[in-house]
Amino acid sequence: MDDRFSYGAEPEEDRGGRRIFTIMTIGLVGLILVGVLGIVGYMTLIRPKQLEQQAAQATQVIAEATAIAQETALAPTFTPIATATPVPTDTPVPTPTPKATNTPVIRPTDTPEPGAVPTPTRTPIGGERTPQTGLGGMVAVLAAVALVAVIFVTRRLRLAG
Repeated sequence: MDDRFSYGAEPEEDRGGRRIFTIMTIGLVGLILVGVLGIVGYMTLIRPKQLEQQAAQATQVIAEATAIAQETALAPTFTPIATATPVPTDTPVPTPTPKATNTPVIRPTDTPEPGAVPTPTRTPIGGERTPQTGLGGMVAVLAAVALVAVIFVTRRLRLAG
């Protein structure tokens, strides 16, 4: 009978490679779990306090703006004093425009003059917005799960062969 199908003791020479693979797999899964726990900890412990501070700061700004608005509403207003209006002046008469003549126009050449240094011009590529790059958080988690799945599939294929 083949040793692959027995559930008893495994040969000693093959256990070393399996032990290393198992330790590496446990380490990678542990690393992923630590990362997930870190994200959950941030979302439950740190982020609510930040939102609370932002709300308190916004409330304080609104209270100060309301106090300033009430003070200016209660402040006395001054009535303007009438001033003399200036007398209008005459509008100048437009001068006639000169008529076009048959003067030939010489087109400029593309060759630069001796001693002239061309200045580079910047042309934007892709418009005025910054391009969105990188992976989102969910894509990164899915990639990690896919890599762990690849590890387990290769392990099964290695045992089958």
